[in-house]
Amino acid sequence: MWWLRRWLRGVRTWRWLRPRLRPALPPPSDLAEIARHLAERLPIYDAKEREPGTVVIHGRDFTHDFRVVFNLGDPSGARKPETLVEVRPHHPELPSGFALFPRTSVSQADVAESVATGDRLFDRRWVLEGDRLSILAALSRQDRMMIGRSGYLSVSNGWLYMLVEGLNTETEALEAQISHASSLALRLAERLMPEVTGERLLESLSAEMNGQVRLKLTEGIVAQHEGASAVDGMLDFWNREFEVEKRTQVRMRVLRLMVENLPDRQGTAALLEKGLLDPSPDVRLFAARHAGAAGLEVMKRVAQTRFASEDTRIDALFLLGQRTDETTFREALLVAAKEAAPRVRRYALQRLLDEPGPQLSEDLLRVAKGSDREAAEELASSLAQAPGSVSEPALLQLLSSRSTRVKRAAALSLGQVGSVDAVPKLLELALPIIFDGSLRDVARASIDQIQRRIQNGATGGLSLIESGEQAGALSAPETEAGALSFRCAVPTDLAAGE
Repeated sequence: MWWLRRWLRGVRTWRWLRPRLRPALPPPSDLAEIARHLAERLPIYDAKEREPGTVVIHGRDFTHDFRVVFNLGDPSGARKPETLVEVRPHHPELPSGFALFPRTSVSQADVAESVATGDRLFDRRWVLEGDRLSILAALSRQDRMMIGRSGYLSVSNGWLYMLVEGLNTETEALEAQISHASSLALRLAERLMPEVTGERLLESLSAEMNGQVRLKLTEGIVAQHEGASAVDGMLDFWNREFEVEKRTQVRMRVLRLMVENLPDRQGTAALLEKGLLDPSPDVRLFAARHAGAAGLEVMKRVAQTRFASEDTRIDALFLLGQRTDETTFREALLVAAKEAAPRVRRYALQRLLDEPGPQLSEDLLRVAKGSDREAAEELASSLAQAPGSVSEPALLQLLSSRSTRVKRAAALSLGQVGSVDAVPKLLELALPIIFDGSLRDVARASIDQIQRRIQNGATGGLSLIESGEQAGALSAPETEAGALSFRCAVPTDLAAGE
């Protein structure tokens, strides 16, 4: 293993020697030597001490002016040593109305107020002021990465300032800092020119990967002008990228922007077609709302999509009621009234009861036959608010349920709206052999309610049967409380009863 020990010894030696081989700047107090040393690689034309402890080196290139400021720091430690590079492009110049500086507060309100790019990490770290469209066009993904590589950076009044903690005394490192600052300043100056905003926005959109930034760029292109040449390129881009955009919020917002601002463009129609096939029920419903007749079937499917939110499904039912025929709408309501989602089925049942048709009684019976236990129990309770003539067949069906809770709810509702036709079914539950005493008591109480409510229905009296096979017959209480017997209604019986 001698070779490994020798190699490790060589690595340790090189680590010690390498920093000593780099060309370092002389002490900052020796201005002439600093200028001479840097002038070999940088276009330096002036070097002076601006104030005690601060050395300023001026330079000029073909494209920009720059200053390097060495702050030596305070021996007491009140001010730390630092190196500041300042760059001002010649042409184009950085606009004076543009400002960029590190954020000092990251509170939610401050961040939300000054969001410029949609890049969450970038906007939390940097504050930008000025024309929002120009800023959005200027800060492409590459530019944000260049700014992100900077420690402390600010831009204002045509100058870019880049600060590094400590004295940057290595020539190559200082040259790299000046190069980075000048490249960033020139790039920002070029991209902040107002006359190229539309082209820059589309260029950034085509290269962008962040969904929220894409959305911001799209909003910028739409806000610029409807007839701008960038609009057609933006529509082409989204028709390529819409299906692979992962964020539902972004896809929804893009569709909304196109529908609200570019409704007559062919690209908007193509986007709506893609929206009808979107995996998100909310996006599908929005597209269906604006897709004409092609969206009706999608609305119907969204209303029946169980993993969709209840609000979305209710909205789909509401839109169906506005845009489709009555038969299709009622079929959708009947399906929804059997659903496990409580708000959806309540909405569907309420719409059925609010808009009664000739088939309402049969519709309610279909709902009663197909509902699960929870839905059936809620239906039984709700039907107490409907006329007995339409709700009784469904309640009688629910009275035959296997669930005791459904039976109890149906018996209670029949006591409020049922007719004499319901009594035989209730009698089956009121017999002593029923093991559930609570259900038996409810059934007997409901029979008493029916007897008191119908004509001459007081105990010991007679009442006329209004419907069913016994229609026209008289019912008379038997000796057992809550029991009724039926007699044919003929004139002689009526005379005898008088």
